Amino acid sequence: EKESGDDLTEKQNKIIRALSNGLGDVRQGSLMRHEFAYVMGQLRDDRCCPSLEEALAKDGDCVMVRHEAAEALGAIGASRSYTVLRQVTNGNDTPVELVETCQIALNVMEWRDRGGDAAEMPAAC
Repeated sequence: EKESGDDLTEKQNKIIRALSNGLGDVRQGSLMRHEFAYVMGQLRDDRCCPSLEEALAKDGDCVMVRHEAAEALGAIGASRSYTVLRQVTNGNDTPVELVETCQIALNVMEWRDRGGDAAEMPAAC
């Protein structure tokens, strides 16, 4: 039996909520939270952006989690994410590895905005 579009959308919303909750829950541990961010990036769904942007912007959080959030935002490529990626890139106390990840994400997004094909997207880390 084929699902209706509404049923599928609700399932997707539940999955994204579960991933978002996991990403934001420090009790999950940094490695697991990093994995939540990774999966969200693989989904390439704009609905993941608010949680990923919040994780990226959280000064003092684990750099690995923030790094993966930046990569995920670059993979999703939503224009709304330019602001937070630039803010983190230009932050005075931003760790260099996070600055570099944000720069890569921004470069990929700009490349796609210029007409680059996502199927031929150059590999980042």
